[in-house]
Amino acid sequence: MSQVPKITEAEWEEWKLHPVTKRFRQFLKEQLEELQQQWVEGNFTSDTSDATAQINARSIGKAQNLVDIIELSSEILNEENA
Repeated sequence: MSQVPKITEAEWEEWKLHPVTKRFRQFLKEQLEELQQQWVEGNFTSDTSDATAQINARSIGKAQNLVDIIELSSEILNEENA
């Protein structure tokens, strides 16, 4: 596998300021807020406790993935390329 160059802090900051990046990050935050609202509304319950647990586990996974992407940093990405 080829080595991917490390991202500098300046490159990371420049990327974060790009309009497409800003819109993408806003989209991710909106998706997270929507999941949270669905939880508040009780949309992650079912007829059985097992089904409810599965729905909740899946939703928690989605939320954690969104948080992980939203909180990405150049340091995290550079660790993956070490």
